[in-house]
Amino acid sequence: MSLTTEDVEAIGNLLDQRLEKYDRKQRGRRRFWLWFWILLFVVSTVASLVAARELMAQAQGYVDRLGEEERKWSEMKLAYQAELARDRQMQKERAEAETHAHYDSAKPQAQYEADLVRNTLKLFSKTKTMQDKVAKLDPDDPDAQLQAMEDTAALTSDAMGMVMQMLLRNTD
Repeated sequence: MSLTTEDVEAIGNLLDQRLEKYDRKQRGRRRFWLWFWILLFVVSTVASLVAARELMAQAQGYVDRLGEEERKWSEMKLAYQAELARDRQMQKERAEAETHAHYDSAKPQAQYEADLVRNTLKLFSKTKTMQDKVAKLDPDDPDAQLQAMEDTAALTSDAMGMVMQMLLRNTD
C-alpha cells in the first residue's frame, strides 16, 4: 500500500492546518505577554511619576517652611538690630558681652567656625578630665571638693562664653 498524491496532499494540508493553528496559538501567547509587559511598564511609569510628584511636593513644603523660618529669623534679627541702634543700655551690654566672650565681629565666618569647633573639642576634653578627677576625689577632703567646684565653674564659664559668641555672631 503506497500513498497517492492525494493522500500526500491531504496529509500536507492537515499538517499545514495544525501548524497554522499552533502558530496562531503561539502568536496569541506572544501578543498577550507583549501587551502584559507594555501595560506593566506604563502602570509602573505612571506610579513612579505620581510618587515623584508627591516627593517633590513634600520637598517644596520643606523648602517653603525653611524659607519662612529664615524670613522670621531675619525679621527678628533686624528688629534686634533696630532696637540695639536705639537703646544705649543694650549697646553697652552688648559691648560688655563682646569683651567678656572675646568676640571679634570682624573675624571671617570660616575662622569663627573653626575656632568654635576647636573650643568645643577642648571643652569636651576638659569635661572628661574633670569627670575623672571628681570620680577620684576623697569625699572627706573639703579643699579638694572646693577645688573641684571651682574647676566646674570654670568649665561652665567656658561653655557660656561659647554660647555667648554664637548668640553675638547670630545677631551681628
